[in-house]
Amino acid sequence: METLTIVAIPVLFTDIVPTTLLAAELGETRWHDVLNRHDQVTRELISLHVGARVMGLAGAGEVLVSRTVQTTRLGTRYQFTERGLREPRSVPGQWPLFAVTPPRAAESTPE
Repeated sequence: METLTIVAIPVLFTDIVPTTLLAAELGETRWHDVLNRHDQVTRELISLHVGARVMGLAGAGEVLVSRTVQTTRLGTRYQFTERGLREPRSVPGQWPLFAVTPPRAAESTPE
């Protein structure tokens, strides 16, 4: 018997008004630059929002991160302690969160 996996994917729709007029005025190269910058800013704002919501779950003096951050820092001197599945406010779904322990001062000093 097959197992059905349901995944929620957030979708964000944005609109640059007046698209056709701007594209015509700017030309193809500059218009693509505008679109690329728009996409970059949008991604940064979404990441910032999720990061703020994750940190809102942290205790005093604690730094919490999502699995995405934890995975990108594997192999560094940072240590991560699982804090379980949590549901950040206004972010859909339960997220595995990790507390971060920074390297001790002696470990972070370059040799």
